[in-house]
Amino acid sequence: MTIVSWLPMPSALLQSPAGTLTLLDCRGREIAELASPEARAQFPVSLGEMGPWLPTLAVALEDRRFYQHPGIDWRAVAAACARNVKSRRLLSGASTITQQLVKLATGRQQRSWSWKLYEAIVAWKLERRWSKQRILAEYLNRSSYGNRRIGPEAAALAY
Repeated sequence: MTIVSWLPMPSALLQSPAGTLTLLDCRGREIAELASPEARAQFPVSLGEMGPWLPTLAVALEDRRFYQHPGIDWRAVAAACARNVKSRRLLSGASTITQQLVKLATGRQQRSWSWKLYEAIVAWKLERRWSKQRILAEYLNRSSYGNRRIGPEAAALAY
């Protein structure tokens, strides 16, 4: 994997998602504030502020071996490949929480082998730089909870 060390981390992982667009008149005074197409209600919180249940449930449902793999769960990849080959169609994937975070941060929903390889490489690099707790918190804070609510705090305030 050192061959791909040159591959940059997505800059979106280091930024908060876009919020609002402020319109100014010719003198620089604010005349309106509009939600950008990417704008969503979002209020990031720490993993500790989420309580014990949401992180535990997310790991149990999305990536059981989250704490054991380096960003790529090779056992899940093998199992998904076997299921897909047996059914002769794409039934399931094997994306880890870290790979899903890469997808959420980049906003790309592409389903191709080259994109999956990119996700896997960036997930592997991310696991070497960030703690599992930070990855999980970022993932939960960037996940959609419906009705344009991103993150558990925005969902809690809405529902």
